[in-house]
Amino acid sequence: MGAGRNGTPEAQALQQMATQLDQAERPVILTGAVNDLPALVATVDAATRFDVIVGRSALTAA
Repeated sequence: MGAGRNGTPEAQALQQMATQLDQAERPVILTGAVNDLPALVATVDAATRFDVIVGRSALTAA
């Protein structure tokens, strides 16, 4: 649970704030475990490029 595009309340809040931005400026928000990152990124349109990937609590146990 929590993996995908809007899995956590924090991700949902970020997504809601992002709706105020133009489509071209809107971030892609993915949630999941660090180990799942390649699979999560693979779910996004191939034309999408990431400027940065930010992790929160990536080194702590769930």
